[in-house]
Formats: sequence, structure tokens, C-alpha cells
Amino acid sequence: MKRKITLCLFILFLFHFGIAQEEEQKNEKEKTEQQDRPPKGERHSRPSGERPPRGEDQGRSGGGRGNMTIEQWKMMSERMPKIGKVSGIIIDENSGKPIEYATIALVLGIDSSIIDGTVTNAKGQFVMEELPVGRFHITAEYMGFESYTSEPFMLNPRRSPEADLGTIQMNFSSEILEEVVVKEKKPFMELELDKKVINVADNITVAGGTATEVLEQVPSVEVDMDGNVSLRGSQNLTILVDGRPSALAGGDPSAVLQLIPADNIEKIEVITNPSAKYDPDGMAGILNIILKKNKKIGLNGLVSAAYTIVDEYNLSGTLGYKNKKVNIYGTYTHRNSEREFTRYNSRINTLSDTTFSFIQDGAGARRSISHNMKTGVDFFPNSSSTIYTSALFGFNTGDDKGENIYEYFDDAENFTHRGRVLEQEDEPSRNKEFTLGYQKRFKNNWSHTLNADINYSDNFEEETAFIENGLYAVGDVDFVDPLEAITTQTDITDQERQVIQARIDYEKPFENKSKMEVGYKSIWRFTENVFDSSNDDLDNEFNFDEQIHAVYGIYAYPITEKFTVKGGLRLEQAKTDSKLVTTGQSFDKNYFSWFPSLSLSQDLEKHGQISLSYSRRINRPRTRQINPFVSYSDPLNFREGNPDLNPEYTNAVELGYMKRWEKLTLTPSLYYRYTTDIINRYKTVNDEGVSTLTYVNLSSSHAYGLELSVMYNPTKWWRLMPSIDLTQTILDTDNIDADLNSNNFRVGGRIMSNMTVWKNCDIQAFAFYRLPSKIAQGRMKGMIFMTIGAKKKILKDKGTIGINIRDPFGIGKFQFITESDTFYQEGTRQREPYVTTFSFSYRFGKQERNNRRGRGDRNGGMGGGMDDMMD
Repeated sequence: MKRKITLCLFILFLFHFGIAQEEEQKNEKEKTEQQDRPPKGERHSRPSGERPPRGEDQGRSGGGRGNMTIEQWKMMSERMPKIGKVSGIIIDENSGKPIEYATIALVLGIDSSIIDGTVTNAKGQFVMEELPVGRFHITAEYMGFESYTSEPFMLNPRRSPEADLGTIQMNFSSEILEEVVVKEKKPFMELELDKKVINVADNITVAGGTATEVLEQVPSVEVDMDGNVSLRGSQNLTILVDGRPSALAGGDPSAVLQLIPADNIEKIEVITNPSAKYDPDGMAGILNIILKKNKKIGLNGLVSAAYTIVDEYNLSGTLGYKNKKVNIYGTYTHRNSEREFTRYNSRINTLSDTTFSFIQDGAGARRSISHNMKTGVDFFPNSSSTIYTSALFGFNTGDDKGENIYEYFDDAENFTHRGRVLEQEDEPSRNKEFTLGYQKRFKNNWSHTLNADINYSDNFEEETAFIENGLYAVGDVDFVDPLEAITTQTDITDQERQVIQARIDYEKPFENKSKMEVGYKSIWRFTENVFDSSNDDLDNEFNFDEQIHAVYGIYAYPITEKFTVKGGLRLEQAKTDSKLVTTGQSFDKNYFSWFPSLSLSQDLEKHGQISLSYSRRINRPRTRQINPFVSYSDPLNFREGNPDLNPEYTNAVELGYMKRWEKLTLTPSLYYRYTTDIINRYKTVNDEGVSTLTYVNLSSSHAYGLELSVMYNPTKWWRLMPSIDLTQTILDTDNIDADLNSNNFRVGGRIMSNMTVWKNCDIQAFAFYRLPSKIAQGRMKGMIFMTIGAKKKILKDKGTIGINIRDPFGIGKFQFITESDTFYQEGTRQREPYVTTFSFSYRFGKQERNNRRGRGDRNGGMGGGMDDMMD
């Protein structure tokens, strides 16, 4: 019934706005026909902006031969060899950064006809070759910038066959933006050789959700039932928010993602092989979540709200004021959510003297209420300096309720008795974070920069858990008459985590187009974990302190105009101090690590671009993984950490290629990872049939992979973005158990479809599929998951309303098998399906953007891209 209701709501939404749009188009038809602005296709065929009128250069065209006609020029160009070449670089005048995808047209001076054209690459470079003789000029266009027209120049096979136009600076234009921004949309995925940029600001199917739902749709990324994120099949990755680890939820990645509203996210950067400039944590790479930012002069803001029919709602607001001297901003987000889940486990224990089994059937709900606020000021003392400061505060409460019912069987499969475990957890927490920094851009070159900042964060969480455990007869289905006294236990866990980070980074470009980057960074982490139980024998206190000090250096050199080499080295000294206060045990580690990186890139012009990169990275054990205290919350499934865990290291090589056509872009990648001391879960079962999950270092693994991302526009109103990831992982576990050695082939794929069915009304669908695959001690079954949604702009395009349905067919299940010599277990877990969300957002304030490009403009007080971050 719930599935039918949600699908009907979705259809009614589309039907209503389809009728409304037809009426709107009828009323505006006359206005549309009266517009005299050239259509977009015509603008591209004849670039706009000031240019020589027809015939202006006739007296000087064609090599100074008088008033040459176009017919005479054609005859002359046919007789002479086409060896002309025109090249140059397009950059943003304010930021000094290259402009990619700028449209370059070669214009003949005689009649202003376009002879050739191209687009700039990621470095802003363009080259046109095999050109005829004549006098030309070029025009350059890019959305949001004023058109550029060069001075006339001559191509002559004897005297001047080549014209190097040098560095061309383009200015931002607010007028052009007002014309184009309504029609042009950023593609869902922008493909670059060193990273993928996933633009999610207009993603319909995640409206009203969280960052967890956003990452589920990112190519090569998977999110499991517990919110754990993996990249290319590995959970060893780094998740950043605006280039930093977030202070929210104590830095726990899965909890942090649940606290970030999807409507506040601008884009996701996926960097699979980062350079030595970035922190080396994360074996598979980096996911950087970029929050929305203010780039407009004056007072501006955004409010949004969402409601889900499973009793969940979100509210958020952003307000900012900016002028030439200061940028003041503030954000507030509130989330109140409750999601139900189900789980099923069937385990057969085969011990030395007996065999018995049980079935675990459970259900529960997670309630979360969060309030998060961020405010900051960016001060611009002059045109090249920015002083910035910000503060973040978060207050969150959460509670989990669950019921697990056990059915026990003997070795003859006779049903012997029942068991029931009731769980209730309350988890209030508070977070705070402060940042103070300075950025200097040297006036002789905006790419010449100095950055320094210090950041402090503190997170405190108190978890109170109540557990009730009882055994009952087979016929006691209502659990009213226990076979023995019911046991209860109340546990209180207090955890405080403080982090201090300080860094300084310097970038210096040189006249030969090479660039040097150097920097220093220190991190101090202090974690205190106190466990107090109604069972005094279980009381525990665990403290963990960590220091990391690092320096790095990078040098990039263009050997030719099309071939660039970039090499770097990062050196780190790390020290950890762990102490189990209850027993007086101490576990200390002190280790030095080096992290080289190398990348080679070649521009193949019309044949695309190719790159080869290498990096060494690390995955350090987390506090939960090394805390030796045993968790007894589930009487049949214990959990404990391993304080002797070592960090794992990986060496990664990646070969990437990118090719663009008019409607199609392909980006295949081949990658290889060799990893040592792999941190992995390991489960054992004792003679009483109780399992214990811990963590161990496995010997090594070899991972080979192929990834293919595609962007295809069959028509102007339809975009398709499929991707597929194939990984072969060979796992060596001889140091623990040779029987666990595995050879796993994993296939995952997804597709995003976006259709503009009416003006300002879009429909979006997303689907993900993963083939069955092996894991250590078992295998994962295949999985399919879907989401659909629709969005409509209203109120003169300042407002947006939408609807989306998560798992509309109820098929999104996580299924797994775990086994060893002593047990065999099958499990199924599922989030609540048919979740329907309605959303609304409204923008207000001035629409002019500022040409200034200081730190305050790039981050807007709400974050910046990874290119703007120093680590």
C-alpha cells in the first residue's frame, strides 16, 4: 500500500506541473517570439563581443595585397601550404587560474568568417594547426565572461607561419551571466584527469536528504547499511568537508555525513591518486564535500525545507553580506529524522563436540535531531590579502531503539527455546570548531600565494545504553514468562575528542611556466573514552593521543607545451600514545613515513588527454579499532579493538585517459594498488557459540581495476551518465589464516538520467547495481537500488519545489554470508523503503557577483574546492 501511495504522489506531481507548464508556455509564447537575442547555437557559430565589421581589414588582408576579395583569398590559400599555427593560454584576469572549455574561434579578416575553432584544455591552453595563409584575429568566449577579440595577426608560410598569442586574460561579466545562467546547467559530472567533480547542487533525487544519500550516487562510491563509505571497493578513504576533516560528530565519517543536509552541498570532488601536497590518509583516495558559498555583492540568502512522509523534516537557512572590504556570513541547519530498519541473521555454530544454530530477527528505528550553526568573517585589508575567521557550533541528540528475537536449534534442528534482547540508546553530543587564517596573493602573479591558518575543534558525546536480555520457552511468543531471571544492564560512555591543526603553504610560479609548492602541517589529537556500567566489572577508561608533523615539496615542469611532469615528496613523523587506564596498560608507537608522488600528463590535442600518476598513502587505525575493551551490547556478538594494530600502506598507480566529442565524453582509467598490513575485520566463535569481532593486520593485497565514466547527451533535454567499476583483489592472509586467502572480482555500476520535460521542470532517475563478490571470511550478495525524483522552478526562478522517492520498489537490501571452520552465517539488512520527500527552497537578495577573487570569494564563508585547499 505504501508503495502505491508514493508512486501515485509522484505521478500526480508530474501531471499537475505538466498542465501548469503548458498554460505558462501558451501565455509566454508571444513574448518569446519577440525576443531578438540570437539563439545559443547562433552565438557559438558567430562569437559575440566587439569585432571588426565586414570588410574592415580588407585592405590589409591576404598579406598586404590591396583590397583582396574572398575569392582571391581562397585561390591563394589553395596554392600555398597550410602550415600555419596559432596558440595561446586563456586565464581568469582576477584569479590568474586557467579557464577550461573556453571556445576559441579563428576569424578571417576579409569577411569575418570562422576558419577554424577549438576549446581550451584544463591548463587553459589552445592550439590550432594546419591553418591557411591570411590575416586573422581570434575570439574567445566562456560562459559568465566578457568575449575577447585579439588584435589582427598575419600567418605567412615564409615569414610568420606561427602566432603565439601568449597569455590572454578574460574578465567576468555579470550581464552575460544574467542572460545565460537560467539556460545553462552544470553537468552532473565534470571529468578531469586528476579528479572527478560531481555537481550535486541541482540533484533532484537527494533533495531533503543528507550527504549519505549524495555519496550513494557518486561514481565508484558505495555506502553500506551502517553508512560506511567505500571508494573503488575500499573503505580506507578520507572524507573532507571544505578541504578539512569535519569536527561534527567527533569526526566519525558515517555520523558526519548524516548531519550535513544534501541541500547545502555544492559538489563532491573525487581524487583517487592525490599528490604529496595532500594529507596521505585514505588508501583509496579523497572525497571532498564542498558546501555552497556566497559570491554575490550585497545581502543575499537562501532558505529551504523538506518533509518526508515517514515523519522527518529538515530546515536550513543561509544569510550573507559582502562588499569590497568584508564578507560576513552565517548558516543554520536543523534536521529531525527517524528511519526504520530490519535485519535478519541465521548462524550455524559447528564446535568440537556439538552443533547448534540460531536465527536472529530484528527491527528498530533511529531518531536524530540536530542543530548546527556556522558563522564567519572574511576581511580584505587590500586587493591581495584576506584575513578569515569562522566558528561552528553543533548540538545533536539521537536515540536508537531495537528488538532482536533469537530462535535456538540443537544439532538435530529441533527448536529448543527463544531469546529476546531489547536495546535503547540515547546519544546527545555537542561540537565546536574555530578557524583563523591569512592568505596573501602577490600582485605580480595571482598564482603566487602564501596561506597560513590554525584550527581547533572539540567534540563531546555521551551515550547511555539500556539492554534487557531474556530466555523464553518455544511457545512463549509474547515473551511473558522467562525461563530464568531477566538480566538488565545500563552503560554510559563519555567520549571527548580535541584536535588542533596548524599549517602554512607557499606556491611560487616561474617564468618558464614551472611551479614550486612547499608547506608544513602539524596535527595534535586528544581522545578520552570513559565507560561506566551497572556491572562494575565492565568499567573502562581508554585514552588515545596522536601527533603528526609533516613537510612537503612539489615541483611541476612543462617539458613541452603538451607534456608536463609533476613530482613531490611528503615526510611525516607520527607518534601515538594509548593507555587503558583501568588496567594500567600502555601501547605506544612512533614511526616515520615518506610519501612520494609523481604524475605525467600529455595533451594529445584532438585525440584527448592522457596521464600517468603514482602515490604512496597510509591508513591509520581509528580509536574504535584499537580500544581493547570488549563491547557486550549483543550477548551473542561481542566486539573489541586491537591496540597492536599497525598502519597500512599502499602504493597506487593510475593510468587515465579523457576524450571529448560534441555529445559524448569518455574517461576510462586503469589502476593498481599494492597494500601491506591491511586492517580488516576478523570474527571468531568460542565454545559457547558467542562470536567476537576484532581487527587484525593481514599480510598484503593486490588490487587491479578498470573504471569507465561516460557523459552522453542524446538530445538537448536529456542527459545520461553511466559508469562502471571492475576490480580484481587478491588477498594474502597467510599471517592469520591461509584458508582466508581470496581472489575477488567485483563489478559495480550506476546510471543517472536527467530529463527536462518542460521548461524549468526536470525528472531524474538513479540506479545502482553490484554483482555478488567475495570478502574476507565470506561473500556479499548482489544488490540493486533506485531513486526517482522531479523538480520545478517557481516564483520567477527564485523558488524550487520537488519530490523524490527513495527505493520505490523496496528492493534495496544488503545481503551477506560469513563463514569459517566453526560457523556459517547468513544476514540481510534493509533501510526503510518507499521513503517519499517533498522539498522547497527560495533564494533572495541581489544577483550581481563580485569580480574580486580573494579567499573570501572562493570560499564565500562556506567552503572551497580542493584546488583551493592546501592539504
